[in-house]
Amino acid sequence: VSVLVLIDGEPKLQDFERSVGKLAKIVTTEKIGSDNCFVGRIIDTGDNWIRLRFEQKPVKGRPVKKKAPDEQEDVFIPLDKISRAKLEIEQ
Repeated sequence: VSVLVLIDGEPKLQDFERSVGKLAKIVTTEKIGSDNCFVGRIIDTGDNWIRLRFEQKPVKGRPVKKKAPDEQEDVFIPLDKISRAKLEIEQ
């Protein structure tokens, strides 16, 4: 089982590089756009960022709704803004 681990709350770029192509849930310390919680596939990484393609958008208290391929969008998340990250179990 692959696990995306953040040690002492500090994200490591190599953790995300190993997880490219996998579904992850990432919570940020600040809002990016209008959200601070993202669920999507890790597309690629850079020096201090990761790119996540939204596949789902969690809404507190409601079931997660999967987005259609034409509704998918990417978000660039700076590593220093990530507070929590984990891989999601794919169904």
